[in-house]
Amino acid sequence: MDEDATDSLHREARIYSRTEKLLEEIKNLFPSFSQVKAAYRWGALFASTEDGLPLIGEHPDYPHCYFIEGYGGNRTVYSMIGADLITDTIKGIHRPELELFSFTRTSKPISNFG
Repeated sequence: MDEDATDSLHREARIYSRTEKLLEEIKNLFPSFSQVKAAYRWGALFASTEDGLPLIGEHPDYPHCYFIEGYGGNRTVYSMIGADLITDTIKGIHRPELELFSFTRTSKPISNFG
């Protein structure tokens, strides 16, 4: 049920209505859970980069500081890739594929904050 972000005035109402819709889906799929209720309601924002790739490596504004910025549904996979790349970099092993994830590549981060 992911969707583009709404403005902050409508966000709480969307969280409530989406929770109700999810509860209806649960009850339709699993009739034995017809009494289920939501204990909590929450929403989250997703961000991405223009090319969909994470940002991994040394930040140009922070020498000797390494970042792993994975976005969207693949952020867990990106974190493992980034950990491997940065570990090798710290050990002095050159990893040319870091250029794919560089903070200075031509595509810049964008967000889905509405």
